[in-house]
Amino acid sequence: MNTGSSRQSAIIRLLCAMVMVGIVVGFSSPVLAQTTTDVQVSIIDPSDILTNEDESLLVTNTKQIGLPPEVKRVVYITFDKNTDNLNIDVKNYAFDQDNSLLSSENKNKFESGLLMAAVGFDPQRVGLYCGDAVCQALNIFEGRHLDASIDAMKPGLRRGNYAIGLLDGIEASTDLSLGTSPTRTEDSGPTFSPEWFFQGITLFIGSIWAIILITFVASRRSAAKRAYIHLRDTLGDIATELDEVEIRANSLSSPLANEKLRSEWKEVLDNFLAIRKTTKLVESWGLDEPSFWTLIRHSSKLAKADKRVTELQTAISNINELFEMEQGDANIRQKKLIELQWDISEAVAASSDELSRSDLNEMKNKVLELESAVKDPDFMTMYARVIGEYQSVLSGIAQREYGEKAMSQDDAPSIYDHDWRVGMGYNNWVPYVVMHTHYTSNTYNSGSSGHSSSWGSSNTSFGSGFGGSGSFSGGGGSSSW
Repeated sequence: MNTGSSRQSAIIRLLCAMVMVGIVVGFSSPVLAQTTTDVQVSIIDPSDILTNEDESLLVTNTKQIGLPPEVKRVVYITFDKNTDNLNIDVKNYAFDQDNSLLSSENKNKFESGLLMAAVGFDPQRVGLYCGDAVCQALNIFEGRHLDASIDAMKPGLRRGNYAIGLLDGIEASTDLSLGTSPTRTEDSGPTFSPEWFFQGITLFIGSIWAIILITFVASRRSAAKRAYIHLRDTLGDIATELDEVEIRANSLSSPLANEKLRSEWKEVLDNFLAIRKTTKLVESWGLDEPSFWTLIRHSSKLAKADKRVTELQTAISNINELFEMEQGDANIRQKKLIELQWDISEAVAASSDELSRSDLNEMKNKVLELESAVKDPDFMTMYARVIGEYQSVLSGIAQREYGEKAMSQDDAPSIYDHDWRVGMGYNNWVPYVVMHTHYTSNTYNSGSSGHSSSWGSSNTSFGSGFGGSGSFSGGGGSSSW
């Protein structure tokens, strides 16, 4: 056997595979290529919402994201109090507190190399912003990719892992496939020279190896590690509070605590108990991060357990909120009334039917009247009555405006879903915003051309320019989380 020839053949095959991986990743994948950037990371957290560990994670992991060279600075900013329009809060902060976020040549736009993720907690808003060069490189000035990148932040934020939520938004912005149609136009992809076709078999083999590498190295391990960290950090707290929450759940007595809610609570508990083997495994690992192959081997179990634990956390939060509301917490009652008013206002703004607008405005007045009764012992009964009437109005709107795509009760969020709200399920009530989101999601996924907007749900309005001169032309936007 000719050893030199065999070695040369092996080297050629290896080089071909490496070249094909580069071709597949560089041409076929819409994810931006990994680049080495000396990006500056800044964290603006005046109310100390983020822990020291959160900030360290943000700085370290941001530098590991494959950001394009146009990104010179990544900024994370938190607001404990903000307005409904987070864009204006961010703009005003830049003008009043930190001019380095603005272009030195034009104060009515962000610095060209800036990429910024922002989160507001009261009310809950999340946004992603960019300077001109970054907006163009990442395609997040506005549009579906911006919407998808903002949506990527919400799961982490909703389960209280704020650093992960912020990081997910920055990372998602680099994946140009998010929010786009899977259908490619004639000139949207690369073209290959005819002489490359004789290497078809090598292309095929290289593509398979590229898929394996991307899937196992980039996705599976990353997802498994995040699931492990989340489980490790939350299982102890859940074990401590679960018995108390179970007592609270069984003591709920208002009209809002119906059989549907109790059934969903039992379901989420049963689902949690079903992953006990995996949670014990995570507990046995302790603080020592499992090896690469251990994470890969248990990735599916970790993903399932992480999902169940997140659902349980959400359900616990919702049970606690309803319990405290029943116990007379005036602040939570007031908060729920404000949320209900906002939901009705959204329905009024979207309705083109005069009769519907009139009914909705009447409902809004009834909610306003309840504000004087937040300490009334019968508040929960009055609140339930208003919700029941509101659902009757919404049912008519849904059938007129959405028809077959109107949300059914089978589609309605459960107590362990992030968009569940206190009172959901009473008289089949589902908030207008949830109902509309379901409709627009169905319309987009079915490729319907009847959608009234070419973009998604992000708010991209920054109001007027600074000092009243012109309009602010910064890129990006925000939405609720």
